[in-house]
Amino acid sequence: MWNYGVEKTETQSTSTGEKPVICILKPHRGSWSAEYVEATWAPLKHLQVDWCHKISFLCRAPSLPLARNTLVAEGLKSNADYFLWLDADHIPESPPDINQALKLLYDTLQQTGESIVTALYRAKQEHGFNYAIWKEGTKEDGTPSFIHINSWPSGVNWFEVDVCGLGFTLMRRKVLEDMVNAGYGKAGKPFFHWSIQTL
Repeated sequence: MWNYGVEKTETQSTSTGEKPVICILKPHRGSWSAEYVEATWAPLKHLQVDWCHKISFLCRAPSLPLARNTLVAEGLKSNADYFLWLDADHIPESPPDINQALKLLYDTLQQTGESIVTALYRAKQEHGFNYAIWKEGTKEDGTPSFIHINSWPSGVNWFEVDVCGLGFTLMRRKVLEDMVNAGYGKAGKPFFHWSIQTL
């Protein structure tokens, strides 16, 4: 039986003080590898860090959009300053410490003033093994589209994209609040929606 509810799995203090509050939003379908739990979820959830407060929410649902919509609604009830989206299969490589990776995302938001920042990872897709980042462009036939970014200048650590996945992505609270103000989160206008296109 699918559990459509959200489970709050962290009980750390969420009083802001000088530390930001980061809400970890984790949609899943119920199956996690032992390697993922040991390398990603357990240290992110259980290890204390001195620079932020962390709270986390899990949602198990038949589809990622359904889980993500539920997580947004619950996460916005908290006093989180930032929201970290986390997929159930990401294992950090560089840096290997998931909390250090989170700190890199947070520091980048502070340094750049941007609203969303994502780690670099490969997307699950039917064809190819592309990164989950896209730039607005045109296909070979001239049709406007979003094109996979698969290369960038040597030595560049951070660069701008137009679209990113949510596998390991940090965003400011204002991003979701602006969506609410634009009418998202209500019947007929979910935050997340996937559609299957037929030929």
